[in-house]
Amino acid sequence: MKNWENMFSSLRKGVKTDKDTAAYRAAFDARPAPGPGGSSAGSGTMPRAFEDMRRHLDDMWSNIVLESGGRPDLLMFCGAAPGAGCSFISFHMALFLAAVHSIRTLYVDTAIDEPGHVPCLAGMAGRAGLASFFNGEAQLDSLAAATDYANLFVLPSGARQGVHGKTISAQALDELAAFCRSRFDITIFDGLALASRPLAIEFAKRVKNVVMVCRYGNSRREVAMVGVEKLRKNGIPVTGVVLNDREFPVPPAFYAIMK
Repeated sequence: MKNWENMFSSLRKGVKTDKDTAAYRAAFDARPAPGPGGSSAGSGTMPRAFEDMRRHLDDMWSNIVLESGGRPDLLMFCGAAPGAGCSFISFHMALFLAAVHSIRTLYVDTAIDEPGHVPCLAGMAGRAGLASFFNGEAQLDSLAAATDYANLFVLPSGARQGVHGKTISAQALDELAAFCRSRFDITIFDGLALASRPLAIEFAKRVKNVVMVCRYGNSRREVAMVGVEKLRKNGIPVTGVVLNDREFPVPPAFYAIMK
């Protein structure tokens, strides 16, 4: 299991959660609303954070391809507990693959039972999404939407009350995975907290390529190991670990002096 440093501290200084904060919103100040479907138009302006993150995203993607033995068709980012920054990283990775590598990419928001959930893309809040599919109210074709970013599509969570893991059939999860594989080159799943959300494991079983996200000052080692152990017990390999928002208590220049 590889550890990849992903240093976003300059972008997210002082952000205590990856959702619903002024600093987090500022990083996405140019987000477009999802389109009605069809082909991505490609006219979207990149979020300010994107260019600063691009080198780190490129390093992460190279490691993922290396560890997976090729480009995966399904990939999930998840933390052991909330607040690791999975939404921030998974959305930007999807945007990176779509914009930089011209890969037809689907971003899936799996927070289907969190009514207060704040989505990464403007216009996703309140839209029908994955929850409607699991409730038998709509088909996936009608829920996956194009965005203003070329090659990037989104499947919103459609978060609402009353959708829980116990009501989601294995057949529905298998159908979701098959849909993603047949319609897109790669699908990025924005995963749930492994330690507290059993549904996260059910998604991971279909995806098979899981990247753990641990956030500096937020993720506790013992909790992270609970998440890793749950994956291992279910035969799900951990492709790698992203160390998010890393800070260096000792300035790097100090180590140079000590050489």
